[in-house]
Amino acid sequence: MPSHKKFNDKMCVYCATQPATTEDHVFARGFFVEARRDNLPKVPACQPCNQVKSGLEHYLATVLPFAGRHADGPANL
Repeated sequence: MPSHKKFNDKMCVYCATQPATTEDHVFARGFFVEARRDNLPKVPACQPCNQVKSGLEHYLATVLPFAGRHADGPANL
């Protein structure tokens, strides 16, 4: 997947050794209900780092709402 134009010639913010090939949401969209997903910050990331982070986020998105007391918690479940 090609990187977004604003991230061309940037390094991955996670490993700082690979060129960015994707843009990554700093906070996973899955942590928010759809109505609150606008304008989440993005950073340049290489594909391997983005995949590792995505896997961790899927795990957290499954586990965290059960312990959370945020008003959006039930909607995320």
